Amino acid sequence: MPTTRKKRARAKRVAPLSTDRLLAFAALIVGLSFGFIAVIDIYPLAVNILVYLFCLTLLLFGGWKWEGTVSWRLWRKLLGCGLVTLVFCIIVSYPVSRQYERETSIKLSFKQSPLLTWWIRQRIIRDVAAFKQYLKALDIVVPEELPPVAVSELAGFEVYFSNDCCRLSASPYRGELSVKPTDIHNRMAATDSFVMYVVLLQFEPFLAKESSEAFSHDARAPVAYAAGEYYNSSFWDTVPTPDKGTWTTVLWEVRDTLGKAYTDRLVASALKVALDSGKSLAYEPNGDLWFASVLWTADHFVESDSRNWPGVAAVLARHGKPTHRLHNYFPDWSSSKAAN
Repeated sequence: MPTTRKKRARAKRVAPLSTDRLLAFAALIVGLSFGFIAVIDIYPLAVNILVYLFCLTLLLFGGWKWEGTVSWRLWRKLLGCGLVTLVFCIIVSYPVSRQYERETSIKLSFKQSPLLTWWIRQRIIRDVAAFKQYLKALDIVVPEELPPVAVSELAGFEVYFSNDCCRLSASPYRGELSVKPTDIHNRMAATDSFVMYVVLLQFEPFLAKESSEAFSHDARAPVAYAAGEYYNSSFWDTVPTPDKGTWTTVLWEVRDTLGKAYTDRLVASALKVALDSGKSLAYEPNGDLWFASVLWTADHFVESDSRNWPGVAAVLARHGKPTHRLHNYFPDWSSSKAAN
């Protein structure tokens, strides 16, 4: 008899799971999940706003159906919904304004193509805008005006000049950020073209003096191309493929060994060192030695005690790159800081 009474008491305490309660909890969970997705900027701004509205609708629906508010009068429910909406708008105002400023700060146009749908264009704008912030945080100059995005079999940054003395920054409309038709859904494709344009723009003084073919033999060229490929892989946190070049692989291994923050700054510093070198480097016979020397010098601008350089030198040695007499290209540095 006592056991039966306990069972009945327990049954009274455990309320049945009603449909309204199930709907309320489901709406709250789904709404919060969508809100989290929007906050971390997975989608472009226009889509994120729709996600926020959908999230708010689910939250209001869940609160309206919650059994704790069933006994509330209509005016009290409406007031509660208004307060929830106000708090929700205050919370999401910061991520929305931040994403709005980022995506509207970049001037990006598109050439006509049936493959460049509204969704693809919005996604590219979002990705390029985020990449711009990433590069600016590393003190890399990013132009305000960019070449249009186009679909072409020639992937990467393409430029159509009547002569090689045209300035990239003065004539961005002459170029294009190309994406292959087969890579239209690959988010790394558009950012690869973008970062290569930004990096090559840093070397514009040399491109203006030499033909593009001559620059490809310049010792600065491997630094530029490796930096661009490295940054695209680092931004997406994706291991570069072997076809991206040996030096890109070297930089990625340095990143794996010494971390993203240090390697990102090292590569940015290497770009500045390569740009500031007054020595004529056309047809440099030992490009690997010069590249390694650039990294060695760049490390001194990143660190005060070069504690990470032994790790970089170990990576260079594993890939058969020079690790001695690196100071010969930059004699202003004390030989006591050389890698040998």
